[in-house]
Amino acid sequence: MLYDDDKLRFTLNILDDSGLAADESKVNANPNLLNSYINFLNVLGQNQPTGGAEAEPPYNRISMYLRIPFNEPQFNINTNTRIISVPGAFSGNGIGVVGDHLAEILFFKTPRFFDAMDLYLCEIRIVWQDINGEQHIYHPIAIDPEGDELTFGWVITKDVTAHPGSIQFAIEFVHRDSVSTDVDFRLNTQAAYLNVQ
Repeated sequence: MLYDDDKLRFTLNILDDSGLAADESKVNANPNLLNSYINFLNVLGQNQPTGGAEAEPPYNRISMYLRIPFNEPQFNINTNTRIISVPGAFSGNGIGVVGDHLAEILFFKTPRFFDAMDLYLCEIRIVWQDINGEQHIYHPIAIDPEGDELTFGWVITKDVTAHPGSIQFAIEFVHRDSVSTDVDFRLNTQAAYLNVQ
């Protein structure tokens, strides 16, 4: 985190005197470490530095700090079959309970390149439909290109969890011509389903 503290105006020093390694006493014996991390996330959210091809370095990599816990399952998108693989934990337990708001971020991972298109340069839209059939569009947060892969997050809001039952969603990648602004590329996934308990 020290690499980015000049951009985030937040410092959490866990390094030893050499500045090259973590000081175990600062990491393991710091009762305020979790509180410090939550404060860090608040600063990150206020600055909204993550996402989009226009993000300046290192803002285009800070989004990895939001993916906590690091071992939480991700939704994988197969751009050839257009299928979104829903992790078992989410297909079994759902994405939340009625009334939840900002309690869950779903992270999606997809190949960054499809044919000659860099999906990082596209507008990414999460198109979801509630149980009444009304369609909604959400623009993801924490858009993060990592080599040949692209990761982005969908924050689950009270709009998504307003009613119990199944919601349908798909992902759309849209690129527009820089001069005419006409759509010159569009890739859609097949629909996937998630439950609100």
